[in-house]
Amino acid sequence: MDKLKLIIKNNLFMLAYIKKYRPSHIYITVFMSLFGSLASVANLLITRYVVNQLQASTEEDIFPIVLTMVLALFVFNVMYSFINSYIQHKIIPVNNQIINQKMQTELYSHAAIVQASYYDNPVYFNQLSMALQQSDARAHGVLSVKCLAANLRT
Repeated sequence: MDKLKLIIKNNLFMLAYIKKYRPSHIYITVFMSLFGSLASVANLLITRYVVNQLQASTEEDIFPIVLTMVLALFVFNVMYSFINSYIQHKIIPVNNQIINQKMQTELYSHAAIVQASYYDNPVYFNQLSMALQQSDARAHGVLSVKCLAANLRT
């Protein structure tokens, strides 16, 4: 149980760094996660409606309704693809770079005030090197896991 508390504490710590440096990144990631879930549900519901209408109807005037629903589904999917692509290729990379730069700056500023004798200690130097290499990736990984968990609940 203590190990679980430590994991949760560390995850919240990393989320706090993302919130500190780029709070909009959390909202954008959560929005995209929920929007993706809603898009899947909408696709299923519209497809089910179209299939049910085709099976239940014996009239010839069903064609305009089905065509309208299929076009609505197509337009919705195209809009979702554009929004998702724009966010994935324009907004998220910029946010990632800003978070990375600010975390690296903070780590370097802390490293600059440490006494030189600490650098002779291989354990400290190894921890510093690992922190510099993995800090931003771990923060983004925590956010991805949180959004995956939110997706599983919907």
